[in-house]
Amino acid sequence: MDSNTSFSCCIIGQGKLTIQCAQQLLDNDCSIKGIVSASNEVLAWARSHHIPCIHPSEDQFVFLSRWDFEHLFSIINPKKVSAPILRLPKQSAINFHDAPLPKYAGLHVTSWAIANQEKSYGVTWHEMSDQFDAGDILKQIEFPIDKNDTAFSLNVQCFEKGMEAFSELIVELCNGTVSRRPQNLSSRTAYLSTKRPDAAAVINWNESGEELDAKIRSLSYQPDSNPLGLPKVQIGDSMYVIAELELVEGTAMSRPGQIVGLDSAVICVGTSTIPVSIGSMVNLDGSAVDLQNVAVRHHLKVGDTLPLLSELARKRVHHLDGKFE
Repeated sequence: MDSNTSFSCCIIGQGKLTIQCAQQLLDNDCSIKGIVSASNEVLAWARSHHIPCIHPSEDQFVFLSRWDFEHLFSIINPKKVSAPILRLPKQSAINFHDAPLPKYAGLHVTSWAIANQEKSYGVTWHEMSDQFDAGDILKQIEFPIDKNDTAFSLNVQCFEKGMEAFSELIVELCNGTVSRRPQNLSSRTAYLSTKRPDAAAVINWNESGEELDAKIRSLSYQPDSNPLGLPKVQIGDSMYVIAELELVEGTAMSRPGQIVGLDSAVICVGTSTIPVSIGSMVNLDGSAVDLQNVAVRHHLKVGDTLPLLSELARKRVHHLDGKFE
């Protein structure tokens, strides 16, 4: 790219996507004046490229005020950028959001989209404004959600599509051909950091099999850390974490919570629609669980009904989960 079409910028962000985007900027002869990041890997990358960098706990405004620059990029940045910082770039302040705005503004939205059984998803690069995730859309890519997608696999796709869109955005910023599209905020949905799975993700067998399947996948972040909670099932007086659950297609309906199949490999349980099979569980401390031992310990047999938390108990658990988040 001709250097007279390049631009200068600063970055606030963390994770591998920030590094990949920063590298693309350098590859396109753009100048990165400074980087703010809570991620050690990003800070290490910045230092290796002799780019000034600080942790977000330091004075970001003073740090970023050291330079004149055209664009500010916020990439995988969980904190709202302050208004004074948004005014620093000469041209624009741009954020990456791992969702198809205006739908799914906020945090952990890949999980909420899967839990809501969405069939399609997307990523968005948009201008930042005083209201989070509400500025004009600059680039957006949409793609289908697979029926087996988890929070982890959907996050990976968002990373890939985010990179694809950013490559196009760099060219358009350099050439002055960026197209801005205002968001239709009347169709906006927002998920705040206080939004949590119902009752700390304890399974409710009165839900449909499809809902439970989506819930398990929406909380599957392996190997990344889980910010929302682990799906749990009560068996007897114990709680276990469900690691693997599948719909049992072509099976007759049964009573919610009723055990309809049981062997050393799976526990099949009825829901409000079709049954589901639990193929793997772990203890709350993460240690492995042998399903056959669970069946023996709790004297399980086909026809038994697994316990359900009462509505009052679910509300209390949900309140405590939010309180101790």
